[in-house]
Amino acid sequence: MSIPQEDNNKSQVQDSKFSVKFSPKLGRYLEAQRDLESQEVIIDETPLIVAPSGHHDWHLETQRPLSICIGCLKSQNQDVKFQKCSNCSWPVCGSDCVGISKFHSSEECNVFKTRGMIQSPRTLKMVYILRCCLMQRSNPENWNNLLELASTPEIKAMDGPDASNGAAPEKNREYEFLTEVCGLEDVDEQIV
Repeated sequence: MSIPQEDNNKSQVQDSKFSVKFSPKLGRYLEAQRDLESQEVIIDETPLIVAPSGHHDWHLETQRPLSICIGCLKSQNQDVKFQKCSNCSWPVCGSDCVGISKFHSSEECNVFKTRGMIQSPRTLKMVYILRCCLMQRSNPENWNNLLELASTPEIKAMDGPDASNGAAPEKNREYEFLTEVCGLEDVDEQIV
């Protein structure tokens, strides 16, 4: 296995607070280059993907999951009346999130609309995967950066056969969601 070369990107240059290291056992990791203060910011980057976690806040009276704004990811509460995206009808919390927002792309919106998808615990869990796959088309540079974050095969193997309690491998639900539910035809199952 070859060890990835360190890039001279902005993260590594920031005041020499850290450097990026690699180990076959741990993968890529950051190593402090000096003593760090408590609560000191050591890295400040824009995330490649922002998506709902799939975990819901619950309405205390009805014990049902609250809607989540697909634009900014706020949970609906009693003070906020959600609207619907003008194209796909997914919940949005306000005028900044109506229509296409920073995180809710037109391509994602069209997938939701054409496939008749509604917000549910299952679809919220898969929005992250969908956004990653759509990034491959819309922003190849960020897609390549995302692929660099993938665990090494050695790290994945650390989970070992005990990870699934000896059971047969589970069907790739994420791939099935993207191809069957979202209708994306050019998704590589190995990457998902």
